[in-house]
Amino acid sequence: MKFNNILLVDDHYPMNILNSIIIEEENLANNVEYVLNAEEALECLNEAANPIPDIIFIDLNMPGMNGWELYEECTKIPKLDNTLFFILTASNAESDRVKAKNIDGISGLFEKPLNKEIIIEVRRICTDKVI
Repeated sequence: MKFNNILLVDDHYPMNILNSIIIEEENLANNVEYVLNAEEALECLNEAANPIPDIIFIDLNMPGMNGWELYEECTKIPKLDNTLFFILTASNAESDRVKAKNIDGISGLFEKPLNKEIIIEVRRICTDKVI
């Protein structure tokens, strides 16, 4: 399974580069974009000319708006109704895992960085969902 567009939202530039490389190496998407904060993500997502992401990976701990707040804002953007959201975080807090499981629109939570095993799991999850 290969997607057209993936958006990475993480305030750590090197992490975005690393995750982009892994996505490309694992042939998960035709196009990978990244932004460094939630506000930039919302600007990008609300820009009509930008492609609609099939998947958005969101970091939780970012300055300004955090990942949970970004996800809430994304639910208000109708064109994202078919976008799959994954949390990709350095946090290993059980409270974050529980919260992610209790939000229907969050397809999964993974500890960063992405790796081959996570990509396999993302593909498995996505085969069960309609995009």
